[in-house]
Amino acid sequence: MTLQEQVKSLTDKIISSLCRITERPDGWLPHLVFVEEESEDQNNHGAPVYNAYRLVDFKPDGSCTLRNTITNEDDTERHLSEINIDWLMTVLNWYGELATDKDIDQPLPKPSCAGFKQGDLVCLNEEAIQQIRRGFGDAPAEYRKTMLLEVCGSELDSGIVRVKDIREDDIQEFSAEYLRLFLSKDERCFLTTSAMSHPGKELSVFLYPLERMDRDATDEDIIADWKSDEEHDIPTRKLTPDEFAEECNDEMFADQVYWVRFIYYQS
Repeated sequence: MTLQEQVKSLTDKIISSLCRITERPDGWLPHLVFVEEESEDQNNHGAPVYNAYRLVDFKPDGSCTLRNTITNEDDTERHLSEINIDWLMTVLNWYGELATDKDIDQPLPKPSCAGFKQGDLVCLNEEAIQQIRRGFGDAPAEYRKTMLLEVCGSELDSGIVRVKDIREDDIQEFSAEYLRLFLSKDERCFLTTSAMSHPGKELSVFLYPLERMDRDATDEDIIADWKSDEEHDIPTRKLTPDEFAEECNDEMFADQVYWVRFIYYQS
């Protein structure tokens, strides 16, 4: 299963869980959500942007009403599948908290771990990090934010995923809802094979700007722009994979500004 197929499968499961909810606690909706839409950049090229809406209502078939946060107008011809998956999960988790507080007898479905397979690399998501921070403080949270975990197995019925810190040998268990995919097993194999075919070079992450460069720019053009002495408001950047992972985990990566390209580069 490709990464896109895994994301779609998880999105479908979240939407199915939402659509089975019959009793809605007070204060659950409207809820802030974000939808990825297309906007034109300075070169009249389509560029993805995230726009804020409020989820006002939805029906058992997944159709929903989204309220524009700027115009305050309601669009009744939308679908839950248009909402960013992180925000779908946020809406579902917020329901779980409110339902527990109000003793609503409608337990949430157990999280599915079908999207993870043995050999995948995963990391803790932001919700897990915040829970650790609240319970144990900043230091444990910051340490676990950098953990890269290899999936060793899973229990589909319970939603528990067994993982191993790549720096240690001990096996840990996490609920699938607290994990997010970092690199699939197939992608790991691809990168390993690529590394063997590029001796003497290191895998680097180049971030190049949407407004000045095309998505299919050549590796040579990207590297030349990074080396250029010309100053730009949004320069091309070169990061190590660890630095890029840290920006993603800290939610600091400006995905509305940069394209991403992995390039084997000899420093």
